[in-house]
Amino acid sequence: MLLKPIVANDDEANWKLGWQVEGIGANDSTAIVAQYFLPTNITIQSKGFVDPHSGQSQIRFNPAGAAKSKHGGFIANRLIFAHTKNTDLQRHVILAASGRS
Repeated sequence: MLLKPIVANDDEANWKLGWQVEGIGANDSTAIVAQYFLPTNITIQSKGFVDPHSGQSQIRFNPAGAAKSKHGGFIANRLIFAHTKNTDLQRHVILAASGRS
């Protein structure tokens, strides 16, 4: 699956405004189609998660891409893909440090 930010100005990609699926499918060759560099720490406003220590409704990611709470505890994340014309059509991806889903 190839994702890209909805708004990309030159080399600066703005992931905060959302992203879209560029392509889905199996590809025999491994090639980088597009590469976007993200900031070291990303903060995403969350609808359901509340950090038990800070009380803030957000998820923070460390440079390795793992989510963490204010005190460093791991958080499993759910990434929800929804279609813009049919919001009932959703796919949920569970992200966890162990790789299990």
